Amino acid sequence: MGALIAVIPIGFFVEPDEEELESTKRNAQGPHVWCRDNHNLVVGFSCFVLLILFMGLVTPVSMPIIHGVYKDYPADGAGIPPGSIVIAINGVAVTTRAEISTILNETKPGDRLVLTAEHDNNVKDYPLTLAAWPSEVPDRTSGFMGVEYYDGSAVMAVVRDCCHPQVFSSF
Repeated sequence: MGALIAVIPIGFFVEPDEEELESTKRNAQGPHVWCRDNHNLVVGFSCFVLLILFMGLVTPVSMPIIHGVYKDYPADGAGIPPGSIVIAINGVAVTTRAEISTILNETKPGDRLVLTAEHDNNVKDYPLTLAAWPSEVPDRTSGFMGVEYYDGSAVMAVVRDCCHPQVFSSF
């Protein structure tokens, strides 16, 4: 008996003892083989249902959660940890990524600002000096902090595109 596991269990298998199976009467082999195959189907279907249910845990949020920090950019140098929630910039409260963009669009590389973020129920100020945008992003003249935000709605869009639309119509 064994399990096929990648990130999630995707199936199980059972290999019967061939010698024992050959030594049993032909009529006695049927229930053993039938039971083995049906258990594989039940476990496989159960894993699929669990996967679909776990996808429901991905929720779109509007709050600006920092998903990642670009190495060697201002947020990295300031020590902002991934998973932080941005709550203010220069003392101005923000609740969405759009509000942060509005503030940052008025800046330029070299401007200094204080980003206030909450991480693990601790609020901390992070002073940083904005950088220029990476060369891969042309035509951006505002300052760049070097963070990537969690986008739950984008995750849900990918899930919806990968699966049948009726499965996720309730999300």
